[in-house]
Amino acid sequence: MIELKIPVSTAVMLITERMKLEFALRKKAKLYHPESTIFTLNYNDLLNLAEISAVDLVFFLPAGIHYETNNLAYILCKAMRQLAGVFNCIQFNEYSIERAQRLIRPAQKLFQSSENNKAFLNN
Repeated sequence: MIELKIPVSTAVMLITERMKLEFALRKKAKLYHPESTIFTLNYNDLLNLAEISAVDLVFFLPAGIHYETNNLAYILCKAMRQLAGVFNCIQFNEYSIERAQRLIRPAQKLFQSSENNKAFLNN
């Protein structure tokens, strides 16, 4: 097992910054009112932004992390729960490790299948 030493506070900061970027892009695409802020969004919108941001960050990690079991889901779950304090939204406290694992699973499958196919050797 690979133990990732990513502090939860760093994970929260990365997710929050990615959420702000995604929110700005959505405002530019007119999916949100121009005067709205990320802090005025409801829980479902915040959760959607947070999960999309987390998936983006998971795919930015080195591929080798996804080949073995690790504590990434635990770190992600703790970070999502910390968003309750950042956005004053207590529903984030109920974020489960199973939900975090479901976010990570597609990246793991992609990297593991590419390792099995050895497709990356021709690049």
